[in-house]
Amino acid sequence: MNTPEHFLVVKDYAAYRPAGKVALPEAIEMVREAIAFAREQQISRLLINTTQLTGYGVLGTLERFQIAEAWAKEASSAIIVAVVARGDQIDSGHFGLTVARNRGLHGEVFSSETEALVWLQMQQPI
Repeated sequence: MNTPEHFLVVKDYAAYRPAGKVALPEAIEMVREAIAFAREQQISRLLINTTQLTGYGVLGTLERFQIAEAWAKEASSAIIVAVVARGDQIDSGHFGLTVARNRGLHGEVFSSETEALVWLQMQQPI
């Protein structure tokens, strides 16, 4: 598998910062592929910053479920994931995060990349 565009391996984690105007299914797939690449490369910590993705509106419950299920399945409990999203995309009830965790994902959602990196680096590698 080729390195996804916008994927950067740093010292003790990798960062994926996709950008562009895309439909939601494409955005879900882009991130899923980045998670698959990280897992294939045995990268245990992954920062995903989706704040530069546009082209879709506020996420509903079904969309949050689909995202959580796809990303958790791809991570296969092998990657710690910190997701940075725009404030309007973060559900205060953390429905998607709950779904992902129920499927084995070790992760958290943040509105700030700085906070996400601090959290990510405090996590013990899987």
